[in-house]
Amino acid sequence: MNKKNWLMIVVAGLLIMAAVVHTGITLYLEKNAAAEIEKTVKQSHLIQELGYQRLHVSLFDRKITISDIWVKLPVTEDAIQIDRVIVRNNRTNPDMEDRFIEIRGIHLPVAHSGLRQIKPLLTEMGYDTLDGHLTCHYRYDLEQKRFSLEKAIIGASQAGDVQISLHMNGISPAGLEKAAGNPLAALTELQNTAMGHASISYSDQSFIQRALGAYSRLSKNPETQITTDLIRWIDDKIKNTQVQSMKNALTALKQFVEQPGFIQIRSEPAEPVFLKDAFLTSMIQGPEALMDLFQIQVSLTP
Repeated sequence: MNKKNWLMIVVAGLLIMAAVVHTGITLYLEKNAAAEIEKTVKQSHLIQELGYQRLHVSLFDRKITISDIWVKLPVTEDAIQIDRVIVRNNRTNPDMEDRFIEIRGIHLPVAHSGLRQIKPLLTEMGYDTLDGHLTCHYRYDLEQKRFSLEKAIIGASQAGDVQISLHMNGISPAGLEKAAGNPLAALTELQNTAMGHASISYSDQSFIQRALGAYSRLSKNPETQITTDLIRWIDDKIKNTQVQSMKNALTALKQFVEQPGFIQIRSEPAEPVFLKDAFLTSMIQGPEALMDLFQIQVSLTP
């Protein structure tokens, strides 16, 4: 056998060995990922049950892809169907958690138990199913207890998108989950938490027009009258407030009502604000005092 044939056999053998090793490591990672998912669901206060058809782990970037999923929450009677969930861990520092999550194809029929209270309105708006999506990228410094929600986008087709970013100090994922699962525990779990930045924006994709038309038909009031009444209410609020930042925010809200599109609420305090101080300020001085405490601004442009 000549050298060329030997070389081809060696290369083929190496490729087969590499494929076997790759498959073995991938199966090992997928087994670990499945066990971790099961553990997370058992410990979660937000997920009651979760099942899926396929799970794949990419060897090189450790990206986990889960397909054909159903999930049941404690507050709903039936499950939610999801096409795909992608999770990527960018963790290189053991003290830093850096995770990207993307959820594609969240299918929620308007007859779902979680939408029971608003089903008549959604039906009147022309929705049979809400097809949603979610993207989330966050970082958490385990040692410093600094949480950064770099970007989270949640929305639905033919409705709109909400985008959120948030930077907080003195917080733990466990405390945040407890607060989400039991709002009454929020003051205890988050009393040493301070917020340094927050932003929430909404981009409309026909949801407001649909809602306005549906409410008009159900209440038998013209759309123009509903909008006029809302603008009049905002004008009264502008006249009755002495806080300039609140006047500016209400003015931006009025413009958004007149022409829905994009609106953003942004907080950039000079120093992080403890949530317990914000609670006391609101109780003593009223909610409007939070506008200056958190340096809140409302704008109609990104």
